[in-house]
Order: sequence, then structure tokens, then C-alpha cells
Amino acid sequence: MAQIVAEELGVGFEQVHIVQPDTDITPYDTITAGSRSTYHMGNAVRMAAAKIKAELAAVVAAKLEVNPEDLVARDRRIFVRGSPDRSMTIGQAFLARFGSLGTTLTGEAICQTTALPMDPETGQSEKCTEYWFPSATAVELEVDKETGQVSILKFFAVGDAGTAINPKHCEQQLLGSAITHLGLTLFEEMVFEEGRLLNGSLLDYQIASVKDMPEEFRSVVVQVPHESGPFGAKGVGETGALTVSAAVANAIEDAVGIRIRELPITPEKILRQLSAARREKEPDTRSS
Repeated sequence: MAQIVAEELGVGFEQVHIVQPDTDITPYDTITAGSRSTYHMGNAVRMAAAKIKAELAAVVAAKLEVNPEDLVARDRRIFVRGSPDRSMTIGQAFLARFGSLGTTLTGEAICQTTALPMDPETGQSEKCTEYWFPSATAVELEVDKETGQVSILKFFAVGDAGTAINPKHCEQQLLGSAITHLGLTLFEEMVFEEGRLLNGSLLDYQIASVKDMPEEFRSVVVQVPHESGPFGAKGVGETGALTVSAAVANAIEDAVGIRIRELPITPEKILRQLSAARREKEPDTRSS
């Protein structure tokens, strides 16, 4: 959010201060989930900053005798496009607007998205969501045929972030969501017996640990700017998770020739299918 404000107003990142959410003083929002923050909050923040920039631009335009549309905000100044020497600093613009220091401008904005319902006959919609999560996962693994154990050797998580406002965070989000679904793919399962959960603690419910991580683990951020995102950005939180299970199942099939379609892909399931595959190949030696 601070990066978006700094970019829109042309000020330094260190000059932007974020107030932590507090329901006593900050506006209400439904929820922070489903990769809403960068897209929805980012759009609202950018629109609010743009309102402040427009007020300052009007002041500078009057002083410099130019049209507001000809002004650019960058490097803590507002200047005439193509003539950076004709400019005013942000501080000078505030002073010209109010005639004194220590003054405040406030911008408010709401990002209200829209969607078109899907046709009940075809299941199609011209816009059923604000954006999609294009992603890909590439996996190289080994399967121990004696134990059914799967070892991930190389793992590449690829995701389209629109515009990566914070590229390092996008890389980390891709890896973080990939780790989550690697655990769901290979380990995590709630076991019930007669309606009672048998593995209701982390002593019994297995999740992926550091020792289960791939030897080579990388993320690749693809940037295809989204037309309605803040500076082209869109959410990326789920992107790294979407294709993990399919990639692992494909790699296991490529390695040992069996296809498992039920998660988690445990050693027991692998051994069971390997055994079944061997039995199918064995000739029937029973006498008639």
C-alpha cells in the first residue's frame, strides 16, 4: 500500500506511513482474504492518493500557468511534462494551497467491483471474477518402489502477478502457497473413525516440514499487467497452489507408471497401486 501511494504521489517510500487497522479509527471492510488486498485495497488507495494529487496539481498548474493534465508527480516534485525545471516541490504546493505549513489534505475512495452472473444454460459469463490466477508447476521427483516414498528433487512455481509491485514478496508468496499444497498433496489428511477425528493434533496430523522441501525450490514471477489492477497488479496469494497436486501426480505417473487421483498421495497408496499393476502384468498360471 505504501509503495502504491508513493508511486501515485511521486514521493519517497519512506515518507509514507501506514496506520495499522483498528476498528475504532479505520473504515470497515468485509474481509482480507482470497488475494483481495493488492487488487481491491490497492485500487482504493491509489484512487484516494490520486484525489490528493489532483488538488495539488490544480494549485501548481495555476502557479505555473499550465494545464493540470500537463503535470507529472515524481521525485517529491510536481513538474511540467517535458520541462522538469518548471516545477514545485510537494511542500511548496501545500504552502501555496493553504498559505501555511503543517496542513493536511485528505483523499477518500472506494473500490467497488462488479461481476456478471453466469448463464445457467452454458455456465459462461463475460466477467464472473475480477481476474484469474494463471499458474504452472514443474516437478522432478523420485519414487522408491520398495517403500512408496516420494522425494521432490526440483520444484518450480510459476505465477502471473500482473505487475509485481513488490517482486520479492510475490516470489515468497508463490513458494509459500506451493509449500502449503505440497503438504496437502503428500501428507495432510483428517482421519475419522465412527465420526471421531483420530489425528486431531500436530503429533498425528502430518504437515510438510523443512526436511520435506525440494532440493531445488524456485519461483518464477510472470508479469502481464492487468487492465484494471493498481499499476497492473493483481492478487497472487493462491497462484502458487493451484497446479501443485496435478504436477506431482503427473511426475509420479511418469516415474512409475501409476496414476493416483486421490489426495494425499501417500506411500501406502503408491505401493497398493504398484502391487495391483504388477498383478495385472503377471500371467494367470491357475489351472482350469
